[in-house]
Amino acid sequence: MARSGAKSTWLRARSVWPKSAAVRYVGGVLLLLTLGIAGELVASLLLEPGSASQELVRGLSEAALVSALLAALVDPYLKRRLQDDSGWGAVFGYLNPKAPPELREALRELADCRRYYTESAWTAHFAWHNNEKTILIVTLECTNTGINLDSKPYKPNGRPWVLASCDGCRTEYLRYTLSCPGHFPPLDAKDVSLTPYVVRQEDGSIYVEEGRLVGHRAIPPGVSFETLKAARMYRHANGYVPIHHAKFVDRLPFTLTGPALKDLELTVAHPRQEGRRFPEEWKRLATAVANPETRSLGRVTPGQVTLLSWSPAKL
Repeated sequence: MARSGAKSTWLRARSVWPKSAAVRYVGGVLLLLTLGIAGELVASLLLEPGSASQELVRGLSEAALVSALLAALVDPYLKRRLQDDSGWGAVFGYLNPKAPPELREALRELADCRRYYTESAWTAHFAWHNNEKTILIVTLECTNTGINLDSKPYKPNGRPWVLASCDGCRTEYLRYTLSCPGHFPPLDAKDVSLTPYVVRQEDGSIYVEEGRLVGHRAIPPGVSFETLKAARMYRHANGYVPIHHAKFVDRLPFTLTGPALKDLELTVAHPRQEGRRFPEEWKRLATAVANPETRSLGRVTPGQVTLLSWSPAKL
């Protein structure tokens, strides 16, 4: 009976002991600090100065204090780095054990995704600028619906840019909006209110200084937001526009519209999802009626480029 009672007491004590590794870790650090401080006090107040016992207690106390500081300041960082490295090593060991370090680092940076867009809807509007039909007015509009995956608030601070125009014409930024319902008043800048934040470069291209434009607005972690950007440029009847994607996008609907569609042959080239060795091309031939057309181009990863090109229809 006595042995059974002792065993049950030990089991109860064991069940009381914290099961959380974090709690045990912090408790161990605090215990080392307590023993180190207590040893220093005992060595200074109770033991004879210069004696062997004082030196021994003081040495053990200093060792406990140093261990506690290392455990509190350095050990968590090293463990986290080791976990990250071992995790990535396991991933590449499974996928491709021969992957060089440069490729591993590139994919690791790619996986550090702090914003994710569920949709990036593009519209390209084509109209003629002159009666000779040699210059086109190309208006691009993009509506992004995203989520902030970071643990910190996200404040837009990029430089969304637009190509220069041709033959003395000037590219114009038409509109910039940012909305995050329930967290800050929506921003809708256009015309005069947008002009102070547009920078025109020597080659005629322009960009918007998002950081200055959005001001104090920031999207909290885990919250959805929406942006709209619209710009107008003047391009030759034979031309193209590269559309660069900086973040992951799940859906990329692309719409071609405008009265000049009946005079143009257009191609939208987008990286193919499977293999990605050859682009997925959407060719739209000139039609008698310039009806808008929309295609879904699939997913997007950072760094991909969608190439929009056009030329006069062959008679």
